[in-house]
Amino acid sequence: MQVKCKRNLMVSIHCLVYNHEPYLRQCLDGFVMQKTNFQFEVIVHDDASTDNSAEIIREYAQKYPSIIKPIFEKENVYRLKGFAGINEIMDQHMYGKYIAYCEGDDYWCDCNKLQKQVNALEQNPEATMSYTGFYVVDNLGNKIKHVRSDNFMRHSHSGWIFWDLLVHTNFIMTLTTMYRRDACVGIERTPFDSGLFLSATRQGKAIFIPDMTSCYRINPTSIMNTCPHILKAPYYETVYFEIKNVILCDKHTAKSILDHPWKNKVLGYIIGRYIRKSTCRRKFFLLLLRHPFLWLYTIYGVYLRLFRDSIFRNEVNKL
Repeated sequence: MQVKCKRNLMVSIHCLVYNHEPYLRQCLDGFVMQKTNFQFEVIVHDDASTDNSAEIIREYAQKYPSIIKPIFEKENVYRLKGFAGINEIMDQHMYGKYIAYCEGDDYWCDCNKLQKQVNALEQNPEATMSYTGFYVVDNLGNKIKHVRSDNFMRHSHSGWIFWDLLVHTNFIMTLTTMYRRDACVGIERTPFDSGLFLSATRQGKAIFIPDMTSCYRINPTSIMNTCPHILKAPYYETVYFEIKNVILCDKHTAKSILDHPWKNKVLGYIIGRYIRKSTCRRKFFLLLLRHPFLWLYTIYGVYLRLFRDSIFRNEVNKL
């Protein structure tokens, strides 16, 4: 797949909408209020909403034609093809050097979010992505205390975070992220979100900006809250795919993973954990058969994680 880029377009924003009428204006306002010294656009994909979401998008597209670029579906693509179908459509319209994400029920609360992240990535060419702090809000937009925010912020940091993401499952919120476009090529076969985090951080460093730039909404009707199991199977597939890649070549050091004993132990723990997941149990078992040396590291890695957790965490932080 060839990387597409429009001249002078710095950022493309990936925004999925489905029946987000009560929240959509706040989301779109968060885009158009951005203060930047570069050009950006928002690709807003309405997946055949049955409420007035499409009308709101048209209103903003007429008012901000250089920023809001809508895609209207006549049939619900998610129901027909899932996230892969939606991402395939969106990838055909994402031309910026960098890609940012925010769904229609979430919103940005910092008018300098895009500028801060572009500055960070421009100044750090070895980094493939940036992410920031965030608030959690309820259905009415009130800030609330939430375990997800506390856990995510505690683990967030800059650097080579690929191994941390595998060990802790995830500590990045999608609406806070920005990626280099070329680091996203080929990611359409996996769901965005955790799969994209892993793919991007395997290729380079991440930059964490602690500023609270975004608001993640606990929407009782969202897929994340009503059908979280739908996202588990593709996430396990992504973990399997990334583990296969890292076994063959540790891209961070351009050396075989066999040369780094702690990476073997961490990898063993990760395989031991995911081999218990029904959707990928067979694939991870076959991976162990192809690489018999990993059996010992799997047993030892699980032992360290369960009974020597402080040592395990310290070594993960060094990777």
